[in-house]
Amino acid sequence: MTAETPVRIASSHEELFAIFRLRYEVYVEQQGKSLPTADRTLRIVRDHLDDVATNFYVGSDQGEIVACGRATIGVWPQVCDVPFSLPAFRGFQREDFYYISKVMLNPRFRSRSAIPSIFIAMYRDGRVRNVPFGIAHCNPKLVPIYNRFGWRRFGLEFIDPSAGPQVPILIVAPDIGYLRRRKSVLVQTAEEFPADPLYAGWFEKHFPEYSEPKGESSGQKYERKHDMPTMEEY
Repeated sequence: MTAETPVRIASSHEELFAIFRLRYEVYVEQQGKSLPTADRTLRIVRDHLDDVATNFYVGSDQGEIVACGRATIGVWPQVCDVPFSLPAFRGFQREDFYYISKVMLNPRFRSRSAIPSIFIAMYRDGRVRNVPFGIAHCNPKLVPIYNRFGWRRFGLEFIDPSAGPQVPILIVAPDIGYLRRRKSVLVQTAEEFPADPLYAGWFEKHFPEYSEPKGESSGQKYERKHDMPTMEEY
């Protein structure tokens, strides 16, 4: 069995290159996507968000990237401007949104803990920085995975020219009560921070049509590791 490292933040050229290479292997070689940010000579995928991003990863004892994810505060691709610009967010600044992207599991590993560990590390980082919202988008088929962590769809499907159909998703980080109801793995980390009554029920008030995720019960469990869907795309 492969041993995994704790979640780390990539800072060296070697760490970042390994993450960019994994993106290429997943998006280009495995999924056959044609990405304008793909460098076919170096076999990496890197874009301008990486200049300001925090890249999280879990490694193996053999030095490979098991899983990774990227976070930026108030910065996202232009394709997100319309789906992320909703009346509910008036009064908030872009810096109130912790955008995550490029979350993936290395297809050579079937880890049950790596992706949850990445999400926990990102959640803690956002709370330490006092950012109330996590915001992202994903393939529609991945929404149930995000639901289990406490994320919810909040708008209509849109098309990303590179990734195809995408659904905007949101997590209200200080709403610890909702995370408890979902039996999210983030609860223990959430309880390290003070609850903020301002955000309790905020999502239900502003997005009532999406307040309860459909198609999956709270705290759904997977009996075998191969039952759990992988996240080999955004």
